[in-house]
Amino acid sequence: SRFGTSVLRGEWARLTPDGRLLVSLLALILLGPYLPILDLVKLVGIDLASGHQQARLDNVAIPAVAAYLLWRGYRTNRFRLPIHTIFYAVFLLWLGAMTAVWWSNIPADYSGSISRGVSLLSSAEAYVRPLLVLLIAANVQVSRTDMSILIKLILAAAVSMSVIATLQLLPYTEDVINPFLARFYDNSAGSEAFWLVVENGRAAALMPQLSTLGMYLILAAALAAVFIFRIRSRRDSVVLGLLFGTILLGGMLSGSKIFPAGMGLLVVLSAIYVRAMPRISPSKILVAVLLFVVVWAVAALVFPDQSKSMRGRIFPDDGNYINQYFAGRFDPDTGKVFRNGAVDIAQDYPITGLGMSVVNRTTDSMLLGIVIMSGVVGFTLYSIAIGLVLWRLWQISVSDQDRELKALARTLTLLTIVFVVISVAFHTLIQDRAGDAYWLLVGLVIGPLAMKTGTAGELEPDSSA
Repeated sequence: SRFGTSVLRGEWARLTPDGRLLVSLLALILLGPYLPILDLVKLVGIDLASGHQQARLDNVAIPAVAAYLLWRGYRTNRFRLPIHTIFYAVFLLWLGAMTAVWWSNIPADYSGSISRGVSLLSSAEAYVRPLLVLLIAANVQVSRTDMSILIKLILAAAVSMSVIATLQLLPYTEDVINPFLARFYDNSAGSEAFWLVVENGRAAALMPQLSTLGMYLILAAALAAVFIFRIRSRRDSVVLGLLFGTILLGGMLSGSKIFPAGMGLLVVLSAIYVRAMPRISPSKILVAVLLFVVVWAVAALVFPDQSKSMRGRIFPDDGNYINQYFAGRFDPDTGKVFRNGAVDIAQDYPITGLGMSVVNRTTDSMLLGIVIMSGVVGFTLYSIAIGLVLWRLWQISVSDQDRELKALARTLTLLTIVFVVISVAFHTLIQDRAGDAYWLLVGLVIGPLAMKTGTAGELEPDSSA
């Protein structure tokens, strides 16, 4: 509509040049389709992706933007390389070295197709992307307005994902939208996996995996909680209530085990923000809560099976939350990490690991994957990098910074802890799309935004103000 176009133009005009770059990049990351990009590589006779043809434009855009910003920073003597990125880069160098050492010399017990079930290209990219995004965030000049619009984009994309997931499962729209999504948004186009997921009453919307959507919606829900500070009118309450309700709907339809863990996170966030509550009219909070309940109730009526499944994940019948979320992955008798040899590798090669040749033996455990690929050395380097990120976020959250920046830093601190814990059974911090959005916000908060504070602890005024 003309009104919507006018709003978008107004928001775009408020962005700084680097803000426009980041918004464009993030929109491409979150919404970009899969295209036959890798076919171009095959023209020169090199098959880097083990037969795969499709990739997304952001697979090219992220390295390109990072290279541009590093070149610009070097040329203007303003290149920034934060300490956490240095440790992450050293971790990657060690991981690369171990991959090179063991790629052609992998022990016979761990050789075979299962140990190289994913290509070197996709494995390497998954671990390199966070570093590139952190370097991008460290070398831009952004304003408070830029950050606000980036968060709005993340929330708008979350609402869109939930709506798309709903359309995927409604009988009148599923035959229209699902063929399109299978063609342009399935990371394994041509396989039956996409259709099996939909037939089971689950949907990933534009995300490559159900767990990726679950992680993204946790991020969106936590960011929405930050906006509690901005409730000024009943209209704000309506927007917040609908936002939370829609996010919950998307999480329910994904059927992801990651998402229910975010419900506990929201409780923690509410406790953290309790000091701000007295400044907000109780009636406005009530409006948001009522709308949230209404959306949940309608969703439960329209999607009773998914609603029941979600309740089962939040309140398992046997009360065994460990088995509920780990699904027997670490059972000594039947667990995948034992059957695939991951535990054996960790015991036999504890110092060095076996490089990315064995990445597929980790099943869904990111932390175990780091151990068996890079050993104690790599795990220590990675842990230091994450620890430095947590330390900087915590410093900002208890500093004299602007109140909203402190709230955002506190939220990202909690999210980092949650994602690290969940990474015991899922690939959280190396997820594309969702992980990219998370790392971009983290990098901006501990980098450019924190450095743009004055002596009074307030963010510098926007040039658009």
